[in-house]
Amino acid sequence: MSHVSDIEDALSIVESAVSERASRSSYRTWTIPKMIAELDKRGIRHSATARKAELYHLLFPEPSTGSTEQIPMSTIQLSLTQLHATINNLSSSICDMNTRLQAVESRDASPAAPSSPAPGPSTSQPSSSGHASSRQNRDSTPGLRLSDPGLDRHLVMAHTLIRKSLSENSTRNYQSGWKAFEVFRHLHPRGNVSETAFIMAFLAYCHKDLHLSFSTIRSYLSGVQHHLMIRQPDSNPIFSSHAIKATLRGIQKCSHKSGPARQPVSGDLFRKLSSSLDGSPFGPFRSCILKAALYLSFYGFLRPGEFTGTSPHNSGPALNQLTRSRERFTFTLPVSKTSQIGPPVHIEYFPTSNSWCPVAVLNGLLATLGNRAPASPLLPFPSRPLTSSQFVKHIRSLASGFGFNPQAITGHSFRIGAASAASKHGVPAHIIRKMGRWKSSCFSRYIPHPKAEISAAFSDLVL
Repeated sequence: MSHVSDIEDALSIVESAVSERASRSSYRTWTIPKMIAELDKRGIRHSATARKAELYHLLFPEPSTGSTEQIPMSTIQLSLTQLHATINNLSSSICDMNTRLQAVESRDASPAAPSSPAPGPSTSQPSSSGHASSRQNRDSTPGLRLSDPGLDRHLVMAHTLIRKSLSENSTRNYQSGWKAFEVFRHLHPRGNVSETAFIMAFLAYCHKDLHLSFSTIRSYLSGVQHHLMIRQPDSNPIFSSHAIKATLRGIQKCSHKSGPARQPVSGDLFRKLSSSLDGSPFGPFRSCILKAALYLSFYGFLRPGEFTGTSPHNSGPALNQLTRSRERFTFTLPVSKTSQIGPPVHIEYFPTSNSWCPVAVLNGLLATLGNRAPASPLLPFPSRPLTSSQFVKHIRSLASGFGFNPQAITGHSFRIGAASAASKHGVPAHIIRKMGRWKSSCFSRYIPHPKAEISAAFSDLVL
């Protein structure tokens, strides 16, 4: 608006100077009555006996100094110079406005992470306007700006690429952590988010007021670090601070597990669950789907999100991801936790010589599904894809009838149960690592160490 008003002022100066010169020459041809009428209209007093020259000088008084030709021309030149500078400023503002509009359109066109703040809510200190200010910060384009406005569109694309770098679970966890951090900022609007002490206070808030577990607090802090580092790429990582690490260790020592420890589903419990589902406790169709999910997860060392639907954006595996080749099946994962950018992971299921053959169960699944479309859900329950919560809920109800604590069973119980069963039957550790697609040695935590093996190791120590 300021640029527009500057242009209007400059134009008015030029127009008035030009029109004044034109009026001087045109009024010389007027008659005395017409001049008197113009003076009366302007409220200029005049003598009734004044001559035409006197009336003309009343209409156009001579300037006290300088030439009548020089002053208007200098005014015009100055005004034109100001007008040129103003137009340049306005052009720059229009370019910046177009860049911002492109940034907003790109943000709206990009898929929301479920909200994802998008990685980039504002990290500026919130004002006293509270939630209105927070809403404005979340809805604005990323606050990071470059000295060259023409680079803004590339910066917007960079933020889009950063969002795509995260998995769905990481995006969801990071958003939860950032939302909790925003609530804390509104509770303490005078705090400085760039100070380590403010982050330490946030950790204490999560532990004391929100009663969050250590793993959840650490996950939230990862989300906060992600968003702050996006906003301020040159800042130091939060986890590099000794004070932050010490605060986290204190939370870990003070945390008490409220629920039972997660138990693996292997051996005896797996066989009981399989036999129980043969009796169709949830109806023929649902029981068939649950049994297929049980065998897929156990023999494939699968994570819950790899064989079930987790959100509207992830409906779980499709029917064409399971292919049959002679005596075995291949289950293809386009992406996985350890292979998010490819290539696809192919998990093979071979027949066994006992009553718990995964190939037989998967053949039964395909027979039950019939001639469905290749893109339809692999595990419909009954029309929508089976979710992880539904799977765990039904398995817990069966396990409770066998004397097991149902709350100790989670979606990962089958993956760690397969590792435990394989180790118990003498499968080498490197084969277990290969089957479970572990990139590190963390799988060793899921392998039990029986007392008999430890006792034998004592005898080997003196050899």
